[in-house]
Amino acid sequence: MTLRKTWSETVGAGVAALFLSVWGLGWSAGTLFFDVDALDGLYETARSQSFPATQGTIRKSRVDVEYDEGTSYTVEVEYDYQVAGQKFVSSRFRWTQSSGSAEWTQAQVAARPPGAVVPVFYDPDNPAQAVLDRDFAMCDLFLPLFMIPFNLIMIGVWAMVYSLLRTRGDEDLPWGTELLVAPDGCRLRLPGVLPGFSALAAAGATAFGLVFVLGFGFDLHGPIWPAVVGWVLVLAAYFGTYYWAKRRLESGEFDLVIDEVRGLVSLPGDELNAHEPSPRRELAATIIETRTISDSDGEIKKYFTYFKTCEGRRLRLFEWTSERDAEWLANWLANRLGLEVVREQSSENHSA
Repeated sequence: MTLRKTWSETVGAGVAALFLSVWGLGWSAGTLFFDVDALDGLYETARSQSFPATQGTIRKSRVDVEYDEGTSYTVEVEYDYQVAGQKFVSSRFRWTQSSGSAEWTQAQVAARPPGAVVPVFYDPDNPAQAVLDRDFAMCDLFLPLFMIPFNLIMIGVWAMVYSLLRTRGDEDLPWGTELLVAPDGCRLRLPGVLPGFSALAAAGATAFGLVFVLGFGFDLHGPIWPAVVGWVLVLAAYFGTYYWAKRRLESGEFDLVIDEVRGLVSLPGDELNAHEPSPRRELAATIIETRTISDSDGEIKKYFTYFKTCEGRRLRLFEWTSERDAEWLANWLANRLGLEVVREQSSENHSA
């Protein structure tokens, strides 16, 4: 069976991959920058818990107010301190976010007026690195949580680029399809609920919703426990969905079973498409139907694979977004079961 891409398909995939790559590079650069910044701040805050303290004197302190699409408030300080007789000057308040509400920033500045003597926590290996506030706050875990949807989009973009550029051999199975060989025949597991993909989607959706709950419902510089609860919920969504999807996949719901010993073919049996096993001798052909769907946004094509029985009945197997995948299944079944391949065209109009 020949499933080579045509020249136009190859060019089209290359252009799409190029566009996605350019967009993905910009998105990835920004996402990774904020990832590194958030994780580095979290790491430094954790590391600073063991820093020794010395006395320092506040030289300057104020609330910096910026007006853009909204109003932002940032704590700005400058202080000096001594370690082993050597004098240092620093302007770092926290390792992570020093911006917050007007009330929080004003309270931090009020507690540290110019001339005040305050504890300074310094890195014993590099005393020039110091911080005034080393307490964990909700923002320390909120920022990595906030970045989860952005990272998933980045992963999805590069997965799409890989899919567009991937050269698939004639015998390679479509993505998400698995062939399981048994002594009495074989089981072709068609793409259904993919555990890894479903788990990531659930974790991303949970994180997206929690960003609004935590961001508007709690103080970013308040106790860290709401963000800890948020991370627990994200991990629970990931592992819970993975386990559910894996169990559903292994149930056989998406399996096309060919029983060579009894001469039976069992189709995937979801609630909308349940079939009793069909005797192999009653199957006459496999059908590849290209369906053009028109609506107000234009035309899209979907591809369906069916069995055709000797009585003329059609038994639906799977719906694909790729013509090559639909062809692969039809040709694989035709070769395995000794059937002919039939092509059909149809159209639907969904215009308002």
